[in-house]
Amino acid sequence: MQSTKAGSIATLKNRGTWTLLKKTYLNSSTSSENMWKTREWSPCSKEESWNSNPESAHNVSGTVRALTAFILVTASFLISSSIFAESGKEEKGPTRVEALRAKILYASSTERRNEIRKVKSLAADEQKLLIPDVVKLCTEDLDPNVRETSIRILTEMKTQEAEKAFLTALKDKVDDVQLAAISGLREIRSKEAGPPLVELLKSLDVKKEQTKYSSIMRALGALHHKTDSAPLIKTAEEADTHEEIRRSIILYLGDVKAQDGYEFLIKLARNEEKEPDLRAYAVNSIGRMKEARAVPDLKQILETIRNQKSPKERARMSRLRFQSMVALMRLGDRSMVPEVMSAARDDDPVVRLRAVRQLGEMRTPEAKELLEFKSKYDENARVKKAAKLALDEWDKTPGDTGSDLDDSDKEK
Repeated sequence: MQSTKAGSIATLKNRGTWTLLKKTYLNSSTSSENMWKTREWSPCSKEESWNSNPESAHNVSGTVRALTAFILVTASFLISSSIFAESGKEEKGPTRVEALRAKILYASSTERRNEIRKVKSLAADEQKLLIPDVVKLCTEDLDPNVRETSIRILTEMKTQEAEKAFLTALKDKVDDVQLAAISGLREIRSKEAGPPLVELLKSLDVKKEQTKYSSIMRALGALHHKTDSAPLIKTAEEADTHEEIRRSIILYLGDVKAQDGYEFLIKLARNEEKEPDLRAYAVNSIGRMKEARAVPDLKQILETIRNQKSPKERARMSRLRFQSMVALMRLGDRSMVPEVMSAARDDDPVVRLRAVRQLGEMRTPEAKELLEFKSKYDENARVKKAAKLALDEWDKTPGDTGSDLDDSDKEK
């Protein structure tokens, strides 16, 4: 405290302020004293003498005290300003971005991954300063966990500048890094990813690398990249093919509207010996392919389900029933609208979620009021969010929102 005070006084002296204050104070004191002496002893009338008018002496003394107080306050202000001015010249520490960058590059593995995740929460201008470093980590860092985390965070941020790094990461020797890169290319809608993804698909052992295979199929479908359907259909028809791979191939055919896959899909949809959920995948793709020739078969599937006497069996076929209605709506059958709207009022939130998504996708006019209600009052947060999104997109050009048959609609 003493050193701070001494430093402040020294600063004032250096600037001539202290001398000015001292001189002003002394001058005011001298003037006051002279005034007192002059008024006390000068020849004057009785009414003007200090002795005869003590109130005047009191007023002058008060003025001097007020002036002195003003000078002291001014001095205090100048001292404080001097302190702040001097402290402002001190060397600043690292900025938040610089500190975060240092941790991302040099901390322990776990801490680095945690710090990389923080980039997503930064302001846009701060993110721009760190994105180049994180992009490099995707392919250049020796720690595979850091590479994977970097890719996933950039994916969540939908960082287009990371496309080249994601493409390079497709050749990574670590499966988790490859899977992150596949997902990243899908999410940023890479225009260059199709051919390298197909090449990677061909190199896989379909019996041992099911996760990677189905992930690539989903990515190719989302990117609408067409490739030869024949070997894919052959894989899907093989009895020992993993169910997830089979489903991903079925959805891919609908994503790219592969007309050469129609016969395979309609045959599967009609086959009552197959699991209803697998048939629902086939029906979904047929609807998105806009194959009008499928209408009679789809109506027959619906009729068969409606005639089921067993409540348990009808429940088991609920997904197939719903997808059949949606497919018919996509093919122009407006008679299905009331049934899909009814599904949006189902007790099961998953059923409501699918119905809301489809009603929004097809911009069904009579469903707008229902969607407005769901966006405000549905008891399920995901249904409410889907309804709000549907309304936000309402005036835009209708498009295919996807298969609506992945795991994203499952309650967690």
